[in-house]
Parts: sequence; C-alpha cells; structure tokens
Amino acid sequence: MRKLVVFIIAAVMLFSLTACDGNTVNKITGADYPVTVWGVEIEGCPQKVICLSPAVTDIVIALGSDAQLIGVSDNCDNERGLDTFGSSALPETEKIIKSNADIVIADENLSDEAKKEIGDSGIVVMIYPSVEKYSDIEKLYESVASIFSGYSTGGENADNTFGRISKRINAVKSKTKDEKAVNAVILLNDGIAAPKGTLYDEMLTVAGGKNIAGKQYSINYAEIVEKNPQHIFCPADMVESVKSDKTLAKTDAVKNGNITAFSPLYFERYGENFALGVEIMASALHPDLVKSPIR
Repeated sequence: MRKLVVFIIAAVMLFSLTACDGNTVNKITGADYPVTVWGVEIEGCPQKVICLSPAVTDIVIALGSDAQLIGVSDNCDNERGLDTFGSSALPETEKIIKSNADIVIADENLSDEAKKEIGDSGIVVMIYPSVEKYSDIEKLYESVASIFSGYSTGGENADNTFGRISKRINAVKSKTKDEKAVNAVILLNDGIAAPKGTLYDEMLTVAGGKNIAGKQYSINYAEIVEKNPQHIFCPADMVESVKSDKTLAKTDAVKNGNITAFSPLYFERYGENFALGVEIMASALHPDLVKSPIR
C-alpha cells in the first residue's frame, strides 16, 4: 500500500499547470510545489505573471511578490510603471500572448473566448472566485500567495500579511462592538448605495454602523430620507452635491454635517487600504473611540 501511495504522489507531481477539480489550495505534499489553486495545478514558481485584476494586484503588492509581475490591468495602481494589458473584461489578447507570460490572473469577466485563445498559446489562465464576505479575503490571500511562493512559504506569508490587516480591523471591532450602531448609508454613485449582505455592509457593521439601505444597489433619495441616516459616506466628488441636495437636506446626516468622503475602492481591493477604509468609517461614526487615520 505504501508503494502505491508513493506512486500516486509521484504521478501527481508529473503534471504541470494542468486543470483539476476544486478551488482550494493543494495540500497533497505539504511542500511548496506542486500547488493547486482555483482548479489549476502549478508545478513550480512562476516568474512572469500578468494580473488583470486590480484587487488581486493589491494583494500581490501587499505580499511583496510584485517582482514576479510583468504586467497589470489598465485600472491597477501601477506605481512601478509595468506594462498594461487591458482588463479582464477587455483584455489585449494578442499583447498578452506575445508577452510569453507564465500565468495570467483574471476575474470572472474574462470571456471564454479570450480564456481559450490565451490558454491555447501555452499561457495558464487562472480565474479567481468572487469575494462575497470578509472571510473570503483571507482565503484569497492564501491562494494568491501559494501561486507566487508555493504552499508552505506562501501560506506563511499570507498569514503574516493578512494578519496585519486583520489586526487593524479587529482593533476597530473591539472598540465599537458594544456601542450603539449609528444609522448610515454608503453611496457608491448617484442612485446607487451599498446594499445589505455585501462586503460593504459587513465592514460598516464592524465600524459600528447600521446600514439603512435595502437589498438592492439602486436607491432613491426619498428612501434615504425615510430611513434618516445619521451619517452618509460617499465618493469625494459627490460630497458637495450631497450637501446641497434639497431632498437629502432633510436627513440628520446633512443637517449635522456628517458626510464623509469615502472611496469605494477601499472595499473593492484587498491590500492595506482595506483596513484603512474600516478605520475611516469607524472614526467618522465613533470619533470618541477611534482616531482618524487621516492626518
């Protein structure tokens, strides 16, 4: 039986970058490679990776693995000036193929046609699962770190990196958990608010708020007035229009000047700024308990 087990493990290790079942990190050997992430097996450490997802790129940077990136999407924070290759929804397929990358990481907006064309060129395409809740981010860190550094080394890096972010968020949670929640709404755009059951909603709760929005993204200002939030979060370019809106003027938030500029990108990307977003919210809702991280 032992010989059979050894043979099976050896056979598994012969496969390189092949699709397989499951979306979890491979734990067959407990070593760094091979590692299976999002249904794809990777035999060795990739040296040339293109990431078409700003969310994942932020994680790669937080992990300190960005030296392996040779390109990013048009929408990424690109301080290193890396080459860009479009986006998951609109990839520059020919340019990607000519790059001779080892791996392309994209979100579920990448079409089957583009995935096949890139994959047929020999480049491995990896599609990461959508993030629905905070616990999904920790799993995403583990998966991304495993791609770039292997199961054992990557797992340790993921634990340490996500641990820093988690520590900041837990510090906020410990300060706000016993406080009365403040009614609030997160406006993402005109007529669009972060609904209940989303990551925005979960983090607003951690920050000591209670989301007055419904279960849909669409919302009108009359609905907001009816729920009467004590605080409104919105993108910086909406602050003045919210302040001057005659309908929203009836809310306690506007009456008391409790309108905070807040970038939706804090909760759409999962690097260090994710914790910053929670801290900004908490300091606005409970200024006596949480100091503002913005100096």
